[in-house]
Amino acid sequence: MKTIPLHKAFNWLVASSAVIWDDNFLSYLSTSQLTDDPENEFLYLSATDEEGNEFSVKFKQGNNETVKVCGNSMFLVDDEGDTIQLTLLDPINVEDAVSS
Repeated sequence: MKTIPLHKAFNWLVASSAVIWDDNFLSYLSTSQLTDDPENEFLYLSATDEEGNEFSVKFKQGNNETVKVCGNSMFLVDDEGDTIQLTLLDPINVEDAVSS
């Protein structure tokens, strides 16, 4: 597992068509620009399960100044302090891209 700066992870996120998060939910990404404010919510994900229950998660910059990556997944800390795995649905291996 490697660590990259948020701005690099953000660039890969916005280039991705969608993500699978927590191995359960498929979501399109709702992003806002990165700023200097650690409270800035730069990423919001939402999904509905087969029973109609809605789930969402928000990510703030201050919790994610560095991002762990492994394969085509990255691990972000949500606004509640939980680490959420995001698997990018594009043919990029994030960890390999870090090495190049």
